[in-house]
Amino acid sequence: LIHVRMGVRDLLAGIITMTALFSINLQIAGSNLTIARDVDTIFTAAPTMALFGGLNLLTGYAGQISLGAGAFMMVGAYATFAFQLRLPQVPLPLALIASGAIAAAVGLVFGAPSSRIKGFYLIVSTLAAQFFFEWLFLKFPWFYNGNSSATIQLPSGLHLGGFSLDTPHGRYFLVLATVALLSWAALNLVRGQTGRNWQAVRDMDTAAAVIGVPVRRAKLQAFAVSSAILGIAGALWAFAYLGSASVQSFGLTRSYQIL
Repeated sequence: LIHVRMGVRDLLAGIITMTALFSINLQIAGSNLTIARDVDTIFTAAPTMALFGGLNLLTGYAGQISLGAGAFMMVGAYATFAFQLRLPQVPLPLALIASGAIAAAVGLVFGAPSSRIKGFYLIVSTLAAQFFFEWLFLKFPWFYNGNSSATIQLPSGLHLGGFSLDTPHGRYFLVLATVALLSWAALNLVRGQTGRNWQAVRDMDTAAAVIGVPVRRAKLQAFAVSSAILGIAGALWAFAYLGSASVQSFGLTRSYQIL
């Protein structure tokens, strides 16, 4: 699993394919805007690509196996909800970026043991994040605004400026643009020194340290970047695809599915 990785170019190719499929559906439909189901089907692939891209950097490039993907998604979704609920003046793109930064900080904390442990023990360490945040977000009603069903939903829906993104087309293009930007950023990372450091650590961290690669920093960078992408993808999964979400939407099963 560690040595088999999906290239970031595949993500970009997937984005182009989804755009082409959407255009075909739109042309076939003509003026009859009843293609919500088709858009929804194509749209499902977009957050999935973002999720795979996030974990691909950590596992495929840096060689660090994690079962905490659901937890980082959860952090991103609940952070976005908090920003939009308590700071409604913050635009959605900034809320997503801030949520990604919070998820990255969480990834740094739970990725810190990677400098000393690996393999099964690292999996257990990241699994702790999954159980901890499931407990945290259910224990304190503040995180879900005291909702009796313990679910979260954006109070004013998806919007950018004065434009509503709550239509299938709006949600589709929101996720498509986000995945494109994340893929572009990931491509630049893996092509640069950071990506080369990750691959050296993946192949053999002891040899990487001998040739001067900062192994601990490379591992933490991988956890931070991966968690940031997963946090943003979790917010999109919750509010653009599901509409509303709860802790169960990001359970351990979700982490298994992504891995």
